[in-house]
Amino acid sequence: MKKNIPKEIIEIQSSPEASRVVLPVIFDILSKWSFTIDDQLIILGFKEEKVLRDCMEAPEKVELTMDLIERVSLILGIFRSLEIVLPAPHIADAWLNTPNENSVFKGVPPKSHLLSGSIDDLAAVRDFLSYQEHQ
Repeated sequence: MKKNIPKEIIEIQSSPEASRVVLPVIFDILSKWSFTIDDQLIILGFKEEKVLRDCMEAPEKVELTMDLIERVSLILGIFRSLEIVLPAPHIADAWLNTPNENSVFKGVPPKSHLLSGSIDDLAAVRDFLSYQEHQ
């Protein structure tokens, strides 16, 4: 057993069912948001396109890392929040590409934060949208 990692996370990481279900959903979301393969590499924290292609072709064979679990969780949260805050899909998708003057985004589109490769930036977009949900 791996040190300091809760048993539940270890089970998720090594579950073919978890990766088989969640990865195609993530690829579908990123595709709907018009992210290229290169963009997806950055957002998902992959270094090589082959790793991304392997995940796309055989998601059930992927052992989810803590980093990937966190990124997937944030992407799902962003998607969910966009559906709540901006229920029209075309408006929600356009929001990612629209420059935003909020202090979180400082005049750049939220998509730029997603493409930084930083989990902190993914979390900032998620937190911003979560806050908007509760306004």
